[in-house]
Amino acid sequence: MPPDSRQEFGSSDPSAGNSTVNRKVLPMDLATKLNEKSLWRKYGSILHLVRKLLWIQKVNFYTLDLADWKQPSIPRMRLSVRFSFGNEGDVKRMADDPHLDVRIWEDNYLEKLRAGDRLLIGKIDEEVVFYIWVVTQRKELMDKVLILNPDEFAIERVFTRKEYRGYGLFMYGLNYLLPLLMAERKTSCLTEITTHNMPMVSTILKCGFLKTDSYYLWLSHQFGNLVFPRGTIAERCVYRNQSCVIST
Repeated sequence: MPPDSRQEFGSSDPSAGNSTVNRKVLPMDLATKLNEKSLWRKYGSILHLVRKLLWIQKVNFYTLDLADWKQPSIPRMRLSVRFSFGNEGDVKRMADDPHLDVRIWEDNYLEKLRAGDRLLIGKIDEEVVFYIWVVTQRKELMDKVLILNPDEFAIERVFTRKEYRGYGLFMYGLNYLLPLLMAERKTSCLTEITTHNMPMVSTILKCGFLKTDSYYLWLSHQFGNLVFPRGTIAERCVYRNQSCVIST
């Protein structure tokens, strides 16, 4: 799912939290720490530049089997959110909303609607506070395309306005979405999440998704983005020019 608001967890120190005994800091350890900090001050700007020029992260695929799925009993929503499928007018209005991230994606989002992708939106008093992109047939992955099965759809992007996060809008939106797609004989839902986005991983596992054996490595550099798929699902990935041949 391409990129959403993400939060990183954990410590850069691999030993953090592994010991039940507070180890005394020896003078030599303290000197080492100070030396590390001085090295960072000396080379930090170079390391920061390298990170801007090149970085890589792992993105895992998760799937939800709808064959035996039943709408779960969940607490009543604390917010009065109305879900529906959006249209081009909604995208244009969303692009004018400074609280959303749509302005830079407006042309791309309009193209997606015209290509048959669906935009599920959640509104409070006619203001969009949440959205999910739903794709069928093919799912774009940077320089490649994942060919979806006829009975499969994918959640490509999820976004919630900052002030409405923590209310479980993804779970309520998914509960609204799945019965509609099941009525269209869809039996499987696919999504992908970066390994460091632990809040989203926790949420989809609660919704019944299971982690698959498939993933891709996402390499971003100053000239663009590349993906290196691995696993069963990843075997359906092709380069963009090949997807045009397959889909005809």
